[in-house]
Amino acid sequence: MNLPLKATAKELAIVHLASSVIPAVYIAAPNLLPLIVLLQVDLSIQYGNTPLSAFGYANYSLLLNSALHDVEAADRFGKLAFNLAAKFNSKEIKARTYYVLGAFIVHRKSHVRDTLPLLLESYQIALETGNLEFVGYCAKEICNHSYLIGHELAPLEDEMRAYCQALMNLKQTTSLTYSQIYLQAVLNLLGKSDNSCILSGDASNEEAVLQSLQEANDISGLHYFFLNKLILCYMFGDFTQAIAQATQVEQYLKGGTGFITVPAFRFYDSLTTLAEFFTNPSNQEQLLRRVSENQQELQRWAHHAPMNYFHKYYLVEAERHRVLGDRVSAMELYDRAIALAKENEYLNEEALAYELAAKFYLSWEK
Repeated sequence: MNLPLKATAKELAIVHLASSVIPAVYIAAPNLLPLIVLLQVDLSIQYGNTPLSAFGYANYSLLLNSALHDVEAADRFGKLAFNLAAKFNSKEIKARTYYVLGAFIVHRKSHVRDTLPLLLESYQIALETGNLEFVGYCAKEICNHSYLIGHELAPLEDEMRAYCQALMNLKQTTSLTYSQIYLQAVLNLLGKSDNSCILSGDASNEEAVLQSLQEANDISGLHYFFLNKLILCYMFGDFTQAIAQATQVEQYLKGGTGFITVPAFRFYDSLTTLAEFFTNPSNQEQLLRRVSENQQELQRWAHHAPMNYFHKYYLVEAERHRVLGDRVSAMELYDRAIALAKENEYLNEEALAYELAAKFYLSWEK
């Protein structure tokens, strides 16, 4: 058996440099991410594990999930990353590694709520060690996950405001902008905005934010921006605008690689498409193909994490059978979506499933 070579200062410097640029590369040039992550892993294999190897393996898990769709291998490397971070017991490495696991890895096999303890611990460690960059990443992800799994909006508003204030004090402007987008979406849902489908109000100014994100070519920020617009337009019944926003989200989908925002897009894109199904009779075959493609993706996510995604899949299936006129199947699928959303405590999507089922029965004069 060949033992790893001893790392020199040069190899250690390369690993440190690669680790330091990964967050920026993910946001600004995601196509470069695999090259940098693979370089980290290759050096760890050649020269043995260092504390930063935990962060490298966590990022490799992200690649396995998003590029190769190998969720089982990603889970194994994620556990390796977690164990290495614990073994070396470096707070700096724990903050980085726990963030990646919480943001990208754990939700592929476990309930999204199980990511929150990791993200909260990473947030606290990053604060203690002065890693303000990862303070921002964790705060944004806590807001994102808490919102999309349906935490009660009124207390969530207070929680998000606290994170936004902390990021403002620490001058973490990029993560602050992302978090304010989510906070404004919550405010809109609470009726605290002039226009429910516009991300402007106490937390955010839609026009200024969009201009800033476009000028910076911030594809992650644009992904969050248009996804929240899509969800709001759908929830408030502006389906024409929702379709326009879905087109924009798709353009910036790489900015959400590995995040729970990608299946959220698939879900709301399909619901929007089916809500507008009868407005364009000549295009219905293409619309059904779009929904089918989204469903294939949702089903793949649901295979490994049914608690997060099967109720979404079944709700879209119910809507698809509704537009196809298969009422019996639709009835069964609405019931299944409601039951699974309730079982897995997705209160927001349980309520949505009830509402769509109710509209279905009303249209049937039931």
